[in-house]
Parts: sequence; C-alpha cells; structure tokens
Amino acid sequence: MSPLTSVQVAAYTTAAGEDRILQALRGSRGYRLNDLPAAAGEGQAYLVEADIPDVEELRAVVMDYLAQTELSGLVPMDLRRIYPDAPGWVRGERDAA
Repeated sequence: MSPLTSVQVAAYTTAAGEDRILQALRGSRGYRLNDLPAAAGEGQAYLVEADIPDVEELRAVVMDYLAQTELSGLVPMDLRRIYPDAPGWVRGERDAA
C-alpha cells in the first residue's frame, strides 16, 4: 500500500470570514475529501466524504460542496447549520462542571 498523497483542491471563505480549504487525499481505496481551517489549529476539521472512486466523482463532490457553501455562507458539514439550537457538545463546548 502506498502512503496517502494529499492536495488542496479548493478554498472558500464563510460568511463569518473564516478561511477554509478542501483537501483531497488519495489512498488505496480512492479519494477522501476533508474540509479544514486554512490556519492549522484554528477551527474544526470535517470529513466530507471517503472512498470516492475517481477524479470525476471527486470533482463533482467538490463542486456540490462549494455550491452549498455559496448558498448558506456556512461550513456544510457543521451540524449547527442543520441544527441551529444544537446542544453545547455539538458546538465543541465542554461542561463547566
């Protein structure tokens, strides 16, 4: 098995001004697409999709994902987009106790 090869395939900025990148990793089972903060350690990382079989499908997933960011202004994988009144654990908050 060969090591994973990664490449930045796109970048976008949320409505809140957060710069993000989409990173594709190629492995033995196809491509894996991640949504990462542009500045390492500055935000949440998300797995967008795994086991994408070929470049054409990867391109389609990226284009759809970017279209979702354009429409909402938010990170599509962020549960707060779907559940705005989500409990604190969804937002990464820790219990004060």
